[in-house]
Amino acid sequence: MYDLNFFQPYIKEPEKVNIKDILILSLITIIAFTIILYSILKYSELRAIKKDIFALNQILESQDNINRLNEIDKLNVKLAELESDRKEIEILEKKLTKRDIINDLLIYKILCNIPKDIVFDQLKIDDNVIEIKGRSFYKFNIAQMEYNLRNSVYFDQAFIPSITENNSYYEFTLRFITKDVATDETK
Repeated sequence: MYDLNFFQPYIKEPEKVNIKDILILSLITIIAFTIILYSILKYSELRAIKKDIFALNQILESQDNINRLNEIDKLNVKLAELESDRKEIEILEKKLTKRDIINDLLIYKILCNIPKDIVFDQLKIDDNVIEIKGRSFYKFNIAQMEYNLRNSVYFDQAFIPSITENNSYYEFTLRFITKDVATDETK
């Protein structure tokens, strides 16, 4: 005889658990948890950075820093002016150095045309006009110096406006002009 069991269709045998499915499900769970945790950490870092940026902006926008920045801008403007002035000064320095060399050469050329026994008290060079105040024991030496300067290649229009006798020597003033390069070219 056969037993009738009306619950038979409802009785199921336990299904076999597939390890692959469990591993895949656990791996997906771990990855999802990691992604969520990473997002939360990055969001908290982003909030902390925003707070730091806000605090730094507050510091930068404080009145004290604004005053300092304005002062720095003013100093930068002054620095730019000083730099341009420095360039102009360097140009002037080069011109003065060149002029000093010319003056040294000019004095050397004057000294080459001076006879013995003449003493200079004053030598004044103003652009291309030269004035010499000096002394000599003999008038002839003064006249010889004027003649030498007048016939020089470097000087022109030499003349003696005054000669005075003082004790045993003669005081004189001698004026002459240096020849200009452009003047020499036209002659």
